[in-house]
Amino acid sequence: MTSGAVVNTSSLGNAVRFVDVPTSLPMKIGIWGLAIIAIGFIAVVLSDLLVGADGQFADRMSFQQTGRIGLVGLGVLVALIFLGTAVFQRAKLRAAKAVRPDAFVFMTQRTPALIDALKTIGTDRPRLRQHFVVTLGPKGIELWGRGRTDVPRMALPWNDIDYAHPGRHMVEIGNISVAVLALRIFQTVDGRRLDLPFPIFGPQGINRAGTHDANKVLDACSRYTSIA
Repeated sequence: MTSGAVVNTSSLGNAVRFVDVPTSLPMKIGIWGLAIIAIGFIAVVLSDLLVGADGQFADRMSFQQTGRIGLVGLGVLVALIFLGTAVFQRAKLRAAKAVRPDAFVFMTQRTPALIDALKTIGTDRPRLRQHFVVTLGPKGIELWGRGRTDVPRMALPWNDIDYAHPGRHMVEIGNISVAVLALRIFQTVDGRRLDLPFPIFGPQGINRAGTHDANKVLDACSRYTSIA
């Protein structure tokens, strides 16, 4: 499922929310196409390993065992990388929460659009990691920089914020661009409207947020500014 931002006319008070929308047909075709390609690739690799180099049964078994060991090793490596990333990201979330216990904490991603907007506000070189923590609390929208610190890299005071909007933002994943759920903060600077997009990650800090988790971010933001 993918999600988008629409006006919800239910009992939520006509608030602008993230809601689920059906996955488009092209996206379904793309997902199934990638799955079929992946399965086909694995089948070809295993077939080559089973055939072997000289057709000898003993050698075929050797290639088969080598292939299995290689696949298991690759799986373990991917799992370790995933686990290490999860532990690291959650540690950053906990560190920010410890400093701001009264704030809502989530992970976001640095994007060119966000950096350009921050430079327009007056931050010449915002030193933010590719993935960094954001806190929404009484002190404003605080962006936490490199390393563990008790001081955020920068803060956007609520008095300077016009409103927040649930939207989508294009981010780079490898060599492709995808639209993800994002908290879009709007601010007026020198008479023009400035858009600061914050892609939203889930509570584990490693996966893109679904509708439910994205709305939690929106609810936290609504305590301090209007949602439009």
